[in-house]
Amino acid sequence: MAEEAEVFVEKLVAGGYALGQLPGGMKVLIRGGYPEEFVRIRLTQKKKDIAFGEVVQIISKSPLRVKPVCKHFGDCGGCQWQDYSYQEQLKWKKAIIEEQLKRVGHMEISVEEVIPSPKRFHYRNIMEMTFSGKNLGFKRWKDSRVVDIHECYLVPGRFVEIAREIKSILEFLEIPVYNWKSGKGILKHVVIRGSTTTGETMAMVVTKTETLPKANLMKRLFIEKYPDVYLVHVMNSRDAVALRGPYRVLSGEGVITEEMDWFSFQIPPTAFFQVNTDVARLLANHVFEELMPSKSDRVLDLYSGVGFFAINVAPHVERCVGVESSRVAVKAARANANINRLKNVEFVNAGVEDFEVERGAFNKVILDPPRQGLSKEVHEMILKLEPERIIYVSCDTASLARDLKNLTDNGYAVEKVSAFDMFPQTHHVESVATLVKA
Repeated sequence: MAEEAEVFVEKLVAGGYALGQLPGGMKVLIRGGYPEEFVRIRLTQKKKDIAFGEVVQIISKSPLRVKPVCKHFGDCGGCQWQDYSYQEQLKWKKAIIEEQLKRVGHMEISVEEVIPSPKRFHYRNIMEMTFSGKNLGFKRWKDSRVVDIHECYLVPGRFVEIAREIKSILEFLEIPVYNWKSGKGILKHVVIRGSTTTGETMAMVVTKTETLPKANLMKRLFIEKYPDVYLVHVMNSRDAVALRGPYRVLSGEGVITEEMDWFSFQIPPTAFFQVNTDVARLLANHVFEELMPSKSDRVLDLYSGVGFFAINVAPHVERCVGVESSRVAVKAARANANINRLKNVEFVNAGVEDFEVERGAFNKVILDPPRQGLSKEVHEMILKLEPERIIYVSCDTASLARDLKNLTDNGYAVEKVSAFDMFPQTHHVESVATLVKA
């Protein structure tokens, strides 16, 4: 029987955990607890200097707890804070960013109040579900097993309906599910993505194999139920990321379009786009304002994706260059530049680490790296370039803190750190740091 203990919850910390202290004084990271609560926990892991546990009983409950709306909450790992006051979520996200900047980056920075999401539920424009045995859904937070999902309040309700219909059709056609341990089988994921602004919806079936058996019959059965939904087959032999690899359009269009203020963005099936369109609009405006663009500026947008930031900035500067490793995203970015009639923006298909720059070639830089942050090579490139202004967009505060420390040790000053609640009901948050040449 696992060891249990009664613990007072002190605060929320990075990773979706709450922090407490065991009777012997050891710190414990807790799943399922909130500040000012007294809880009984079951220890799941004990290391030399820290333990991990999960709440099995709430002895004294926080008045800031709320009733979760989703029946899967607590089992599914898609949300961590759905049963906590939204205003408290924002408060603790701010505190966690400040704590990470101090602990990881050794910087005392006061973060601005987190900008709330206009939608607290049904805000995501993409949903990735995983096949596992007879289940189609999201992984549990506890042990990564897949929960069979029938509702999700983070996405439009139609997304789950479409995914369940695809599952039913594929079961009827007896197409084997991929086995994540043995590497055998076919069906890996169902991904639904939609446009918040145009209403277009795309459903993607992701397989391990290059072919999808009985694809024509599957298409016919699907179109009978959802004639307006685009259907795409994605061939992904890798297990680490759901949405990667070549794809084939089975029905409808091969892209969906988002209308953002004055701009249109076409998004191909496997390209990255910010998951919360309403917050993405606020984020784009913030990046624009912090960049302080002028007609003499030469802007470098690293990890540029489909051109979201570069296209928003390009009409106001002399020149803008986006660098992106995804061939699909770069093709879309170039199309987006044409759609928006922009002649002074260029997109380069290259790994950011491999992109060569000359000192002074660009005087301002936008960064929106993946979760792991900047590599040593990218740091060196930026320091060689010596831009006067850097806007760093991050979805991982720990990597942001590490990178800001490196930049501030090499001639830059952090002018401001702002935060946007791109992911309500979860512990994740989008941060934006403004740096200037000291």
